[in-house]
Amino acid sequence: MAPAAGCGPDMRTLAAGLTEPRGLAIGPDGALYVAETGSDEAGGRIIRIDVDGRVAAVAGGFPVFIHAYAERVGIAALAFRAGELYAVQGEGPSALASRLLRVRPDGTVQAVVNLKDFLRTLDPLASIAPNPYPQVSSNPFALAHSAVTDVFYVVDSGANAVLGVTPAGHAGLVYQWTDNPVPTGLALGPDGALYVTLFSPYPYARGRGSVARLTPAGQVSPVVIGLTTPIGVAFDSQGRMFVLEFSGGADPAGPEGMTPGSGRLLQIEGATRRVVVDHLAFPTALTIGPRDEIYLTLGGGLSAPGTGSILRIEPCAQARR
Repeated sequence: MAPAAGCGPDMRTLAAGLTEPRGLAIGPDGALYVAETGSDEAGGRIIRIDVDGRVAAVAGGFPVFIHAYAERVGIAALAFRAGELYAVQGEGPSALASRLLRVRPDGTVQAVVNLKDFLRTLDPLASIAPNPYPQVSSNPFALAHSAVTDVFYVVDSGANAVLGVTPAGHAGLVYQWTDNPVPTGLALGPDGALYVTLFSPYPYARGRGSVARLTPAGQVSPVVIGLTTPIGVAFDSQGRMFVLEFSGGADPAGPEGMTPGSGRLLQIEGATRRVVVDHLAFPTALTIGPRDEIYLTLGGGLSAPGTGSILRIEPCAQARR
């Protein structure tokens, strides 16, 4: 990985030896919580990394599903509500698949809502017997909680949708795209709107990705275009947007047709885009701490077991201005 020319952010690895760390959240205790997809043998888990870099397991045994022979799907994203930890589990055949979960202090989990069941209610064919299209695609990937609305917002990449879920488990559709842009990352913006990264339709051509602004009422508009496989978005204390790109584009020889070691972290201010760090190995998640320190995952997808890590970045003085 390399910082942008003329600017040297301080970077260090907080944790290594992970298997596809996928989602990040900063807890009320100031620690970093990580959703680690894990291997199909060991299962997924949630870990806590404290301010001194010590790693501890919070919960484990989450199911892992191998999708399309290469892509691991499992515990995907985390969020806190009133000090309590919540998570979303990706698609698969398990009893926890496609669910918003509450993680109890003892590490056990409680299902809040079955998102796939909710999506079935939106399918006009679901009530027709026999249903010729019984399969509803649902693969939750990102999660955020709004303290203002007390709603969890879930990016469901499989359904090309953003869903809203109350703590009591009542789900609703915020917005659903019809042109298969594959929504991935999600952040609450300083203006109260949702910002969603759109990976782009397959085969994920260079420059086809974007960031959309979505109001809780379901009004959507593009705010950043010309990105390549954007997978995460976050805002610092000054309201500046950072976007994480998973890969620099297609490579027929790469895993799942992606170019290894070509991810980037971008800072975006209006029409200006600055590369903070590049040559990243398949990053999947991004969050920003209270002192504007940046955390991101490496090896979060399409990576060998034990090669994932968490990177902490202190932006250079130029980026802080």
